[in-house]
Amino acid sequence: MHWFAAPVLTLVALLGGLSAASAKTIIFDDFTQLGSVPPTGTNYWNQGGLTNLHGGIREQTKTGGAGSTWSSGTKGLSLTTTSSTLSNWEIIYDGVLPANVNLPAAFTSFPNPSPGPIDISQSTGWLRVVMDSVAPNGTGTSTTTRPSVIATLKWSNTATSSWITSTLEVPLQVRFASSYFFRLRDFTNPITPNGRHFVRGIKIRFQGMGAGVTTVRRIEFFHIPEPATAPLATIGLPVLVASWYRFRRRSRPQPHGK
Repeated sequence: MHWFAAPVLTLVALLGGLSAASAKTIIFDDFTQLGSVPPTGTNYWNQGGLTNLHGGIREQTKTGGAGSTWSSGTKGLSLTTTSSTLSNWEIIYDGVLPANVNLPAAFTSFPNPSPGPIDISQSTGWLRVVMDSVAPNGTGTSTTTRPSVIATLKWSNTATSSWITSTLEVPLQVRFASSYFFRLRDFTNPITPNGRHFVRGIKIRFQGMGAGVTTVRRIEFFHIPEPATAPLATIGLPVLVASWYRFRRRSRPQPHGK
């Protein structure tokens, strides 16, 4: 990891820890409504008629590995993978329920699901996926097996116009404050603070996991108002400066005899 990564990501964690009074947050799914858990070894778990998440439908697909088990509890939704063979878990929200709950989610069609596309115009900043635990990294190296978390957003400038697809990938091991952070302006086809933005669909892919437990607690959008960034910068600047000096001292050639 580069010398500056730790302090910068520490600041990101600080951003994520701010109270609702200082940050505009839109909770997309809090995983409190889960329904009946399917039997062990089930690869698809599609649920409709949910009222605690936007769109009312949560679809899940598990690929790779063997012996996977979904479970639920007060802390969210878990997937236990029992094989060292690489496993992938996709959670999809597009407002379209497959005709059969045992069919894979497609993430292709986007009507205007109830309660409708999410207006995040006042929350453009970050997408955060809150995790209690993550299965260990696998050993894959290709674009479809390397250990990572990939967020895909489909959004539009109006509630009914054609959508734009944007993606952002972060390494599976880069989890801070029990969360993965995706800055919206870093996505392909970025979402910036200017203009209106309506999210039409979301897909979160946990990719290249080994054997272990992965637990999701919350998916949300949040934005830090400008007045709140100044004190954070004041906190973070000394950390960045100190890290810079430590880096310079380690990289500077030492005199002979020292």
